[in-house]
Amino acid sequence: MLISLGQAQKDFLDLIRDPVLPVDASVLRSDWFRQHGHILLGPTPIRGIKTRGRWYVDDREVRVAARAINELTIDADDLVPIRIDWRNPENHDWPWRPDWRLRLRWTMVASALQTGTQGSFRELFDQGEKARTVRVWMRRLTNEPPRPSAETDAAIAREPLVHAWALTAGPPVRTKGSWMMPRTVVDLLDRCQALDERLIAAARRCVGCYTDGGEEASWKWRAATSDGWVTKCPACAVEEFPEYTSRFRGVRYDSPRRKAVRADEYRCCLCGTTRAAVWDHCHDHGYVRGPLCASCNASEWAHTLREEQGPWLNRANGIAHLLRCAGCSTAKMLPDRYRVEVVRRHVEAEAGQCRCKSRRAEVREGHEDALLFAVRCFCNWRAPQLVTIPFAEADSVVRALLESVQSGE
Repeated sequence: MLISLGQAQKDFLDLIRDPVLPVDASVLRSDWFRQHGHILLGPTPIRGIKTRGRWYVDDREVRVAARAINELTIDADDLVPIRIDWRNPENHDWPWRPDWRLRLRWTMVASALQTGTQGSFRELFDQGEKARTVRVWMRRLTNEPPRPSAETDAAIAREPLVHAWALTAGPPVRTKGSWMMPRTVVDLLDRCQALDERLIAAARRCVGCYTDGGEEASWKWRAATSDGWVTKCPACAVEEFPEYTSRFRGVRYDSPRRKAVRADEYRCCLCGTTRAAVWDHCHDHGYVRGPLCASCNASEWAHTLREEQGPWLNRANGIAHLLRCAGCSTAKMLPDRYRVEVVRRHVEAEAGQCRCKSRRAEVREGHEDALLFAVRCFCNWRAPQLVTIPFAEADSVVRALLESVQSGE
């Protein structure tokens, strides 16, 4: 029988009986289906089924998952080395791949940073100290000299360190110079990781031509539809879904004319390679801009290095998409929040008391006729430079950018 995700959470928790590892039923959420259409509850995959725009799961799979977790046993005395890879300290961003050892390494270092240094890990990152401090604490956490201190071990022991596949495992213990965990826990996490990787590999294949898109397919080829997430390569998506040609230019988002047409009848008008999922519109004027896929719609202010998935102002056609709004196009101006961001980037590039490349401009509140920015860099982090930009000058900066985009510079 199909049940809702809310009911699945309730049933799963009711079926669990004194588990040896804490479980987290909150992973039963629709956003987890994006990667490969399943949610892993321990070593059991729960397939998502979308009907009439709502997600459901099979209650039999939920019962199987609960039974598997109830049958887990752990011998706390049978410990094995975890074998964490401590190389590449510069690459210390949160690992989105299903690698529980990398996630464990991330939380161990983050916990040690927060305990063994002044200020939080986020503050250190903001001050440009991330790479240096991570490198120091990785040397202390690895098995090589210098040996970790009692303070370091205590910092690690305060956190449950592995949160993956609805399970919480850890913390690891140091025995004979190595970080170790119970053998059954390590084997279980390895099984979950292998299953997750197989499901991801299957979801990366285009449903039309069966092309394997690799890592790119996980974030660019996957598109939301009324029946769930579908993987289609650009060639198949272009062949099946037509290009949007400003059909609703000047039409308001809440108009019956727009509501009568589904966005997923078109290709995304930003990336141009994926089936659209939603109608994007200008919140300042209320006019339709065009159909977007779920990835592009969610990446409006995303923090990522990939241009195709990054914030719209970083994309070659991002500003052109914003000007699809009839109100913005007529006024030759961007929406308010984009105007502030454009000026902030201008100040960040032009202001500063030195040639430091790590400048960051932050908006300050409280001025009625101007924008106030505090510009910091590595050289003057504690004494920011204050820059005031009158609204007239701010509008000039934005219009200059729009003119350069429209002229193709």
